[in-house]
Amino acid sequence: MKQRGEFGLFFLDGHTDFITPELSDTGGAAGMDLAIVTGHGHDKLTNILGLKPNVKEENVFCVGNRECDPKYVHPILESDIHYFDLKRFRNNGLKQTAEQFLEMVETHNLDGFLIHLDADVLNDDIMPAVDSREADGLLYHELAEILIPLLLSTKAIGMEITILDPNLDSDGTYTTEFVRNLTTLLNQGKNSG
Repeated sequence: MKQRGEFGLFFLDGHTDFITPELSDTGGAAGMDLAIVTGHGHDKLTNILGLKPNVKEENVFCVGNRECDPKYVHPILESDIHYFDLKRFRNNGLKQTAEQFLEMVETHNLDGFLIHLDADVLNDDIMPAVDSREADGLLYHELAEILIPLLLSTKAIGMEITILDPNLDSDGTYTTEFVRNLTTLLNQGKNSG
């Protein structure tokens, strides 16, 4: 992606994933992915082909975090990332935040953007099949309110969906509902365009 130009990232996650190795309790890259993609961490992961960072901090919206330990949140507050924890995200307006991101993409003259959707951004009652559960979270109608304007943009180049653990959903109940809602959402976006 970086070889093709400058891109944005709409990072929709129940966690910031903006932890450096020094702050990590586990050392797992899964909690560091936003840090890595914005150039924080070991060069073997952050400076591929000498193009560090893959995405500039100022071109990232990180939304939906529910892990509010000050030690955990401090690094992202010190960055240039546009940060909206779940409370601020809802207060700002879900669709409005998505539209502000799209305005930033245009203002920064970006070549496009990627959407990161971690299933743990969803409400724990409707999506407990994730590895780092937190109370509260988005409902499916809220997810649609956020994603439809993003997916309708001609600048959207793709979406990755992460951390839905089938081992934590033995009968497939939560996964089936997730797929049904995501399919409906994608069809709504397609039919709105």
